[in-house]
Amino acid sequence: MHPTVDEQLREARRILEEVVEPEVQTDYPADTLRAVLSALQMLEGAWSEVLPFLHWDNEATAALLDAALHHDVAGDLGARIRVSLARPPADATDVEAAHRRNLELRALLTEVVPWAFRWDTGAVDATIVDHLRERARRYPFSTA
Repeated sequence: MHPTVDEQLREARRILEEVVEPEVQTDYPADTLRAVLSALQMLEGAWSEVLPFLHWDNEATAALLDAALHHDVAGDLGARIRVSLARPPADATDVEAAHRRNLELRALLTEVVPWAFRWDTGAVDATIVDHLRERARRYPFSTA
């Protein structure tokens, strides 16, 4: 199916570079246009990696939350984790649903972190730190 998302992004960037950029004469608009061009270029190379990344991160974060339940995360937090983990997965092709799930799981993991550093094992907190490092490494939208 054409034009693909990549082709549309590439063409929008080409038009901005070849038609608009030569007409921009002052610094602030030129800097803003360069930032937009850079963002479009990043999107060209990364948009297709978003859904696989979210699926990986959701699965890994759910596993961390499940492990936290085995370390006596109790009370309201434990109950909310159990409810979240029991929820059936959304349509695997729905990016918005995967993103909402990611926000939910990450919010719960944020609440687990203070508990993790109270446990008498360094393995759990190291696992969380390792996951966060791997998450940063895999994140499709690099700002560099």
